[in-house]
Amino acid sequence: MQSLNLIQRAGADLELWLVNFFTFWGTFCAKYPIPVIIVSLSIAIGLCTGIFWLNVTTDPIELWASPSSRSRVERDFFDKTFRPFYRITQVIVKAKNLSSFKYDDFLGETKSFGPIFHKEEFLFPLLELQKNIENIKTKENGITLKDICHAPLEPISDVCNIQNIWSYWQDNQNELEKIEFNSDTNHNDTYLDHFIVCSRNPTTSQAETQMKQSCMSKGGIPVQPYYMLGGFIPENEPFPQNPSYHEASAVVISIMINNYDHNSPNPEEIKKLEKALEWEKAYVEFMLEWTKNPENTKYMDIAFTSERSIEDELAKETYGDISTIAVSYIIMFIYITFSLGENTTWKRFMVESKITLGLGGVIIVLLSVAASIGIFGFIDVPATLIIFEIIPFLVLAVGVDNIFIMVQTCQRDPRGATETHVEHVGRIVGEVAPSMLLTSVTESTCFFLGAISDMPAVRAFALYAGMALLIDFLMQVTCFISLISLDMARQNDNYYDIICCVRGSKKNVRQNGGEGVVYKLFKHFYAPFVMKEWVRAAVVIIFFGWFCTSLAVTPRIEVGLDQKLSMPDDSFVLKYFTFIEKYLSVGPPVYFVVDSSNVDLSLPGIQNKFCGGAGCSDESLNSLINLWSKQPEKTYIAAPAQSWIDDYLAWTIDDSCCKYRAVDMSVCQSNGESKAKAQSALSFIDKFFENDDFFGGNSVNDFDDYDHEEEEKEESNSSKNGVLPESMFSKYDQFYYYEDEDDNQNSVQTKKGRSKRATDSCIKCPNSDDAIDLKRPGPKAFRRYMKWFLEDNPGERCPKAGHAAYSQSVRLKAHPQKDNESFFQYNVIASNFMTFHTILKTPKDYYEALRWARRLSSEIENSINGNLTDKSQGVKVFPYSIFYVFYEQYLTMWSDTINSLLVSFLSISIVTFILTGFDFLTSIIIVVVIAMILINLMGMMYFWNISLNAVSLVNLVMAVGISVEFCSHIAKAFTHSMEETKILRAKSTIINMGSSVLSGITLTKFGGIIVLAFANSQIFSIFYFRMYLGIVLIGAAHGLIFLPVLLSYIGPPISQPKMEMMQLRKRKTGLSQSKADIFK
Repeated sequence: MQSLNLIQRAGADLELWLVNFFTFWGTFCAKYPIPVIIVSLSIAIGLCTGIFWLNVTTDPIELWASPSSRSRVERDFFDKTFRPFYRITQVIVKAKNLSSFKYDDFLGETKSFGPIFHKEEFLFPLLELQKNIENIKTKENGITLKDICHAPLEPISDVCNIQNIWSYWQDNQNELEKIEFNSDTNHNDTYLDHFIVCSRNPTTSQAETQMKQSCMSKGGIPVQPYYMLGGFIPENEPFPQNPSYHEASAVVISIMINNYDHNSPNPEEIKKLEKALEWEKAYVEFMLEWTKNPENTKYMDIAFTSERSIEDELAKETYGDISTIAVSYIIMFIYITFSLGENTTWKRFMVESKITLGLGGVIIVLLSVAASIGIFGFIDVPATLIIFEIIPFLVLAVGVDNIFIMVQTCQRDPRGATETHVEHVGRIVGEVAPSMLLTSVTESTCFFLGAISDMPAVRAFALYAGMALLIDFLMQVTCFISLISLDMARQNDNYYDIICCVRGSKKNVRQNGGEGVVYKLFKHFYAPFVMKEWVRAAVVIIFFGWFCTSLAVTPRIEVGLDQKLSMPDDSFVLKYFTFIEKYLSVGPPVYFVVDSSNVDLSLPGIQNKFCGGAGCSDESLNSLINLWSKQPEKTYIAAPAQSWIDDYLAWTIDDSCCKYRAVDMSVCQSNGESKAKAQSALSFIDKFFENDDFFGGNSVNDFDDYDHEEEEKEESNSSKNGVLPESMFSKYDQFYYYEDEDDNQNSVQTKKGRSKRATDSCIKCPNSDDAIDLKRPGPKAFRRYMKWFLEDNPGERCPKAGHAAYSQSVRLKAHPQKDNESFFQYNVIASNFMTFHTILKTPKDYYEALRWARRLSSEIENSINGNLTDKSQGVKVFPYSIFYVFYEQYLTMWSDTINSLLVSFLSISIVTFILTGFDFLTSIIIVVVIAMILINLMGMMYFWNISLNAVSLVNLVMAVGISVEFCSHIAKAFTHSMEETKILRAKSTIINMGSSVLSGITLTKFGGIIVLAFANSQIFSIFYFRMYLGIVLIGAAHGLIFLPVLLSYIGPPISQPKMEMMQLRKRKTGLSQSKADIFK
């Protein structure tokens, strides 16, 4: 000891202290087994009660997106500022058993129409299906679609926003069947001609056919053809410049349902969300039943989904595979239970059996997992389903390995001549517990540090796994030591296992340790073979080549998770995902959100940085989006944005659009519907005229129409206050009755009535006196009419009215007081501009679309803010789409993976260095071999088509932990071997420790893993079966082949303090031989 330096002396002292401490502790547990078992079990069971307070998270957003991540923050801003994105219910219907057909259209061209245009076979049944869906009524509370759907014209109209090809005929079969002869073209115009016009201009109110039908839906909403048609894009080609919509072979029915935050503090919103969930459940049940009828699907191949379907199917998959997981664990339990015994002869089977001990070890492992879950239940750390699927596997791998090492060391290391039973157990614990401490603390530290990950699912897994491993170690060095002591005493007294009250007929306890099958195989065949000179050289070359190959292909691992893999093989959603890839013609909508609370959009100079029309900047928001949409294959932007500001500027100066009533300062509806239905001060007049035959059954809105047609003729007679000429109302004087303020008697006040009615007439919105450009509203006018624009419903007279398209896209802040002309004024504090991504098929498409959208938003923000030094005084721009929160993780997946693994390796290096007695070389060897295991595992991921995502990242972190088991026990045993040469020490290590590692980890896991290959879902068969199999086989290959060979070349020399310590222990126990010598 005197020749050692300070670090070596400290390491020797630490190792000696650990051996002495665990010897004392093992002796104590063996001496008082019953109290130790009772106390340890009581504590563990008490911790398990926290499960009753456990909060399990199943929301995918809460699982994979950190609350502080950019996508979550932006999503929360969008939801709170505007509204949560709609819940989408979709039906994709592909025509089958129908062929295309030729048709001579009204333009004199011959076109080939796709199979969806067969009326009797396809279109009429399609309408019937839509009507059936609209009529779905839930059994529980009678919820219908109208109760939950998004109605863009509310409160004027409750028509649901359903996008379907039938929108071009207002969901009316009679409209589609209209045929009229056009004498100019000598052609019978039909529904096919109408479709041609509508596909080119969906906003037209009178199609250029003889029928003069409107193309807008029955709710007055234009529906773009690429929303609802599929199969017209040539395979593997981008969206065409001039799409042939008439060649479509599929129809997409999209139903928009109002969405609400499930964490909202508002109980009314939660109730509305529950209604939506209830209806969606009934919808799925209806569709499953409807598609079973062969008559319904004779000409239709149907895929469908609802907003809740993915989460429902994920839950179904998880619970559906519980049986597979259970069988896997049962196989492992059976192996553990029956493989611990020595079983020398059948006569002594019941005596030498370790079934009870093995069962006790398994129960300890399960209790450790349950106690870990309970602890975090007490402190309210949410759990995830991945914890229940992976952590038992991990703790079994670690815990069972320690069980085998401890039990088999007791079997192979006989009691000394002067040792008592209790001292024997204490000595064995002193030998193996430091190695168990090394692996357990290393793995726990590795996982606890892994909890710094931003990804909630990874963080939760790391916390629960680290705690479970720590508790498992504590239970093994308390409860399990006591169980070993009781079991050894039972066997020494020749009592049966399980039936402990029955004694064997013959007592024949061997004084030498037993040799199991695996031990004999390692001793007589495997260890001598591996330690041959040429074999060792070949092992180094092969493993080095394997490592280099894996290192080369690792960067080429695909990032992402194909959503189809997450579904059960028999899921209806799986077919929907397939149909999306084939028949969807446009990608998800993307909103470019602008926080403009620090700028004044009423100023023309600021407007020019947003708009896209005449006079606008070439680098404005709309101009940049339009420019990027010219390269959709690169930017993933499919079309120019829908610009509320351009439509608003046009609406304010259009004589047919911006009009208001002075009587209540409300907007005149462009679609002819009166705001009185919502909040009119003249509601009694509406009721009076509602059924009047003179007005053809229409409401007071006929005055609006009359005013619109006649106002130009009599504009010169109108006064400045908007009073119309008396002649206009001479017919209607009898209908106006007012109270005379002078004599308080009822009388007909004709002129007063006319004036009163005149104030209810529609007045054109005047421009303000601060206007510079007469083609635009001045700043005051911009602020005055903004709210009216968002309340005005589009119609034939003014399709640019903003209620339907922009009422949820612009947020205003009212000035505290009216201006000098008694107008309210509003500032735009936030708004969004919607466009679409291109068709997104692969995970890479999704996260690259997000990457490019962020680049575009950054360019837009820089362009608008210009040379502002203080960015807080400018606008903030970011993109938002419903899928961003799920795919953002893939933008940083490689950096997250590297960071997590580096933290793991750092913790392993530090803890291993300390607990190996400050043995730098041994700790470096362990870390290097674990790194090789990990790189080779990632190489296997590439060759076996396993992508890098959150699930595989969790598995990689777990692989680091299990690799510690494969390496640390072997390396620790090598440093304690007292053989003369490194080769003999490596050989001894393989025989004594290698056989336990093979029995404890490899064989235990192998049977259970094979069962996972038969799981119902691809995600289990790929990310659990394949990766678990790789972890075990690659870890075993490195721990049992490469590491002993590496140690035989560059392993640390024999430690003199360790040799002295071993000799001292042998003298105390009366042993004259090392463990390796016993069986020679």
